[in-house]
Amino acid sequence: MPQATCIEEGCERPTVARGLCDCHWRKWRKSLTDEEWEAVRSRPLPEDERKRRRVESSARWKAANPDQAAELQARWLAANPEYHSRWRTENADRLREQRRAWAAANREAKNAAWRRWAERHPRDPAKMSAKSTQWAKANPARANARTARHRARRIGAAVSDFTDAQWRELLAEHDQSCFYCGATGVTLEREHMIPLSRGGNHTKSNIVPSCGPCNRRKAGKTADEFQSHSDFDGT
Repeated sequence: MPQATCIEEGCERPTVARGLCDCHWRKWRKSLTDEEWEAVRSRPLPEDERKRRRVESSARWKAANPDQAAELQARWLAANPEYHSRWRTENADRLREQRRAWAAANREAKNAAWRRWAERHPRDPAKMSAKSTQWAKANPARANARTARHRARRIGAAVSDFTDAQWRELLAEHDQSCFYCGATGVTLEREHMIPLSRGGNHTKSNIVPSCGPCNRRKAGKTADEFQSHSDFDGT
C-alpha cells in the first residue's frame, strides 16, 4: 500500500495522524489548548474512518515486520484450516462474479496468463476429454448449467446473469418439478422460455426447470408455442 504524504503544501513526508506528518502534527497539537485537545480526543470517529486507520496501521506493521507477520499468518491458518475453503463456499457467487468482472476488464492479461500456464503444463487431449466426460456424468446439473452459460455467451444474449443461487431458488419455487409436465425425481435442466436462438436472455425471468424430454420436445419454440402445440400433453 503506498504511503500517504502530508497534506501541508510543499511537505512530502509520510503522514502519522490526521493527514499530517510528525512535524506538522506536533505543531498542530501545540496550537491547541488542553480543553480543545481533550475535545478532539473524545470525539468519536466515523466507522469507515476507524476501519481505514486499522487497515493502514496493519499494512504499516506488516511492511515493517514481514517475517513476524508471515509467522503469525501461518500460525493462524494452522489453527483455522477450514477458514478459506468455508469462506469460498459461502461466497461462491460473489467470487464468480468478481472473476467474471476481472476477466471482462482484463481479457488480454487473462489470455496471456492462460497461454503461459498452458505452455508450462501441456495436456493430453484424450485424457482431458475423458476427464471432462467423467465430471459431467458425476455432476449433471452443474454440467447443464455450464453448457447453458457457454451457449448464452456464444450466441451473444443481451443479458447473461443467471447464477447457481438463483437456480436453487427456482427449483424451490417449482417444488423440484418440471415446469411443463410436473415430473419429479428426475434431473431438471435450465430451460429458456424464450430460446436463446430467438433473442431470449440467460436470466432468471426467462428460465424454468424442465425435465429432459420436455426440453427436447420444446426445442426452438417459446413456452407459449410449446404449450399450445400438439407435442405438449402436460404429462
